[in-house]
Amino acid sequence: MIGYEKRVFESEFGKRVAHIVRISFDELKKLDIKPVLARVPEKKEELTQVARSLRRIATADKMGVRGLESKDNVLVISKEDGADAFIEEEGRMMLSRELYRVQVVKRLIEKGKLFYDNQMDEFKLKNATLQEEAILKELKSKIIYFSESNEKEQVVKPTLPITLCSGYENLMEIVKRNKAIAGINGGYFLNFPEEISKYDAFNDPVGLLMINKHIINPPIFKRGTILVSEEGIELDTLSVLDLTIKVGDTKLGFKENSSEVKVKLNSESEVSLYTLSYARNLSEDGTKFVVVGKSIVEITEEREVEVPRNGFVILVKERELARKIIDEIKEAKTNSVIYSVDRLEEKRVVHGISAGPILLKGGKEVKNEEEFGKGVPPSRIKFNVRAPRSVFATSEDEVLLITIDDDRKTELKPEERYSIGATLDELIEILKNIGCKNAINLDGGGSSTLVLNNEVKNKPSDGFLRAISTALIVTEK
Repeated sequence: MIGYEKRVFESEFGKRVAHIVRISFDELKKLDIKPVLARVPEKKEELTQVARSLRRIATADKMGVRGLESKDNVLVISKEDGADAFIEEEGRMMLSRELYRVQVVKRLIEKGKLFYDNQMDEFKLKNATLQEEAILKELKSKIIYFSESNEKEQVVKPTLPITLCSGYENLMEIVKRNKAIAGINGGYFLNFPEEISKYDAFNDPVGLLMINKHIINPPIFKRGTILVSEEGIELDTLSVLDLTIKVGDTKLGFKENSSEVKVKLNSESEVSLYTLSYARNLSEDGTKFVVVGKSIVEITEEREVEVPRNGFVILVKERELARKIIDEIKEAKTNSVIYSVDRLEEKRVVHGISAGPILLKGGKEVKNEEEFGKGVPPSRIKFNVRAPRSVFATSEDEVLLITIDDDRKTELKPEERYSIGATLDELIEILKNIGCKNAINLDGGGSSTLVLNNEVKNKPSDGFLRAISTALIVTEK
């Protein structure tokens, strides 16, 4: 059966309130546990919510606690679903059609050509080319400008370095849309200005996201991952080193394999792959394939290129190989990338989602050797500070979805607080007390949310349900 309990753990520092949803392994035979990706905003009011969120993020402190809305102007363009063909620009580079549109809008802003009519609630162009007019028309239902100005017409001047928005829904919206019985917030996502390059989108998921055997987002940094297979559920770590990457008809891999082109990570080679762990910018000669999610977003031979915060750059120095891959991509008329992971196929994994770190395995604490910090997303996470927490765990005979509340009212005395949150070390002790044998930390802070039977069980620290990128839900088969 599926049960719920609320438990209070007392300590010398104050109370910690835990909310626990328990699902027996017997009950699980009739249910599915799977990750879900939030839907990309489709309506103007949804984009307005994104814009408001971005304004609040601009004033967030280093812990990620949201401040008051900033006065920054914000331009938001919703991300498209799926890959499309490249645009060849000035014969020197190729851009995904989506990124090309964004680049054109940026140029319009830089040249002072893009205006917003507050009364008519629409964009206008001045001295624009037919091509620029056409692109703005394409984006009309996907773009919103948010400003405090009362002027009838104003030139668009966004000050936040974010233009694209990926999936954006709160947990209750995700649960209801999928008719789920229960749900908990999932993995990390790009949520702060420093986590966004010109290639990334706000709310892009970070780490592996695999649904129905299809890898939607690849593992980049070494992170704890929940794997749901035909045999059961396990926790493992995955990174970009586990991937085989198919670009065009060419397979790239890190292992010695006669059918794959050998790739080296963050080091010079004929074919190299660079992540944010190496540097924020790459300056090398050769053809560069910039990859985010399941798409190549740019191909360029310019010496310096920005490294995506949540993707990678494939550097090909061998000209013949680079030309072969480009020709294959042109022939296929798509900029999509196909990923595979041998051990996931061997284990017959159906679903997977990364978060981390893994806290318990077989009832024992796991030393955190996962790739956090050093500027990689999530950039502001603190494991040694008390905060709201979310956990996915298993015991001898149950799956557990757990949240720990934190009222964030640090100005109060400990005994006056409703719940003080937990560090990861404190969280591990709570999980042992509950009876967990295997456990992984999920995204926490204001994202921590637990829903059962269309009811929010915990107390989210923002005072409202934060929009997230991914969730873990429980549905009937």
